[in-house]
Amino acid sequence: MPLMQDLAGPVVINAYEDGVIVVDSERYRLPCAIDATRGVQPLPLDRFADLDGEWLCGWLPRSPSILLLGCGARQQFAPRALRESMQARGTATEAMPSAAACRTFNVLAAESRDVVALLFTE
Repeated sequence: MPLMQDLAGPVVINAYEDGVIVVDSERYRLPCAIDATRGVQPLPLDRFADLDGEWLCGWLPRSPSILLLGCGARQQFAPRALRESMQARGTATEAMPSAAACRTFNVLAAESRDVVALLFTE
């Protein structure tokens, strides 16, 4: 299922707490995807460990410049095959704890960067 259609302005994560993000007063449970220009959508995966490069390339409707992977409370690393798949599409991939991914997303979105974040609780 593709991300939502283009929005008028950049999306901002107002809060992150215990597996929930708040965007424009709306609460979204993780896991979810957030696109700086297209909004928020639930992810059809439960865990960060379920991410697969082939699936992700087919699921993302476009190739953002930057893909942030919020892997839950602890640092985890994206599988090499996933990073290589995204790099082949021209997308830089960074994995970090979800709270850090939310903060980084907001900074990059404020700079009008082409960013998508996939946020997980584990």
